[in-house]
Amino acid sequence: HEPMSVHPQGTMLTHPAEEPVAADEVTEGELLPMEVVEESQDLSLNTLEKELIVKVLQKNKGHRKSTAKELGIAERTLYRKTPLLLTQCWWYSFSGTSIHPQAETISVAYIENRAERINPSLSNTLTEALMDKYTKLTRLSVISEEGDYAVSGEITGYAIAPMAVTTDEVASMTRLTVTVRIVFENKLDPSENFDKNFSSYEDYDSSISFDAAEGGLVDTIVEKIVEEIFNATVANW
Repeated sequence: HEPMSVHPQGTMLTHPAEEPVAADEVTEGELLPMEVVEESQDLSLNTLEKELIVKVLQKNKGHRKSTAKELGIAERTLYRKTPLLLTQCWWYSFSGTSIHPQAETISVAYIENRAERINPSLSNTLTEALMDKYTKLTRLSVISEEGDYAVSGEITGYAIAPMAVTTDEVASMTRLTVTVRIVFENKLDPSENFDKNFSSYEDYDSSISFDAAEGGLVDTIVEKIVEEIFNATVANW
């Protein structure tokens, strides 16, 4: 039922339900409803927080680890907050990467397979996955050589080893581990250069032949390694 009130002459009048009051509609001398005050305070705090994080990000040239340390918060906490800042921070793209503003290209050299055990398609799979990742998630043009950023490397490990062992001393699970050495060169900021290994693994049921499991295992491992390389080269994460 609608609220009712009595007219001075005794006539019953009806009034429509009150609409929420917006902060900008309150005239001078009126009090803001408590929920509007709280919302305004929350907005002010969010704005101050964003402004502070943007300033520290810019000071640290978009490096999240350094920024998180200076702010005294966990890196994952900063990671969750950064999507809110992408339109404000000059160093960030919409994918959450930290790419030098003058960088236009990235070259990805063919990843050679130098592991003792050879998967003949792994080099091509890994190289194409890397190129596809940079193409989809950055503004950089992917070229074959002499990019502003340059990625090269080699597959150094492709190993199979038994893991869990049953009471009959038979391995119930087997692990495939792939290791890749990556050399990264940032021609616009050499302090970002590195030469390091990236490794990932997947386990599978030993009752399944390796030939039957290999394809799915490789796809999952390559996805993980590519993500790690991408984060290390253009996300500083």
